[in-house]
Amino acid sequence: MKFFKSKFFKISFSIILTIGFIVLISLTIKFDDFLVRLKEVDVFLLVLASISLLVSFILRGIRFELLLGMKDKISFFFLSTIHYLLNKTLPARMGEATLPILLHRHMKIEYKKGISTLLFFRVQDIFVMVLFLLVSLFFVDFKNINYIKVIFFSILSIILLALFWLFFSKICDFLIFIVSKIKFKFMAKINKEIINSLIMTKEYKDSRSNKFVLKNLFVSGLNWFFLYFYYHLLLLAFHFDLNLFQSIFGVSVANFSFVIPNSFGSIGPWDAGFALGLSFFEISKDIAVPIGVFANIFSTILSFSFVSVAFIFFKIKKRKKTKTISTNKIKNHEKNINKQPDSVI
Repeated sequence: MKFFKSKFFKISFSIILTIGFIVLISLTIKFDDFLVRLKEVDVFLLVLASISLLVSFILRGIRFELLLGMKDKISFFFLSTIHYLLNKTLPARMGEATLPILLHRHMKIEYKKGISTLLFFRVQDIFVMVLFLLVSLFFVDFKNINYIKVIFFSILSIILLALFWLFFSKICDFLIFIVSKIKFKFMAKINKEIINSLIMTKEYKDSRSNKFVLKNLFVSGLNWFFLYFYYHLLLLAFHFDLNLFQSIFGVSVANFSFVIPNSFGSIGPWDAGFALGLSFFEISKDIAVPIGVFANIFSTILSFSFVSVAFIFFKIKKRKKTKTISTNKIKNHEKNINKQPDSVI
């Protein structure tokens, strides 16, 4: 069991998954349709998609700013973007654990606070992702739609998710109780980690007001909307006749691939999920998979560009701050010298 939990196994599995997926698509996918669409791609829509992704990253940085109660947009934009890039590119979900390290190194935030913030951040993500998925389910087809049912089920979904959020602490307590009753020896370490994570997430939410939580949920919703909108614009750029809700549904199916250990660059599970989501709209795997790979690689390139620019501004800001501190120290030192009484001869 220790071998299967080791980093060596996780990285090896990710490498095999990446190679396996590349071999699989090269043998089973025909790229003719994709290459034709690539030549005719709407560059203007690709630019708009890039702007939408940038807005999503800015909102992501604001989320961390709100969650940690610290105002520093440049630093949080840089840290949240590099965390996204690492989480997207590193295998076996290793990038997820980099956030507490980044926050501690650059913002002097305690590891425990960084971990609890990350856990709460992910709980919000899952909450918002489920909400978008539920709403998109009732709007994917405008031709044969019963608006009464759509309104009813949309309101019901929102109420159920609101109740989940309202009783989140009680649900955490219930899950802690259930996990604590699992007495299998081989699961002892995993159970302990799950319980600790649930306790920290519960404590984090309980220590915040409802107004604070709602504000974060609103920003989280905007963050995810612009991320979904990025994929929608990208699909439009490749001349797919899909409405926004159909794009959201396709991306939502892909996003839930996070339960599977990811490969390098998230190539594999995410793209397969994306193809599965688009297959509901009669889009063949021969075009859905290559588009998914393109969307994945394109977002990685964009995020690397955003990180590079953010790093420059982050370093300039840090240098100015260091210079200001040094100047203040010199001024204080001079003041202290001037305050000293003249020596008596």
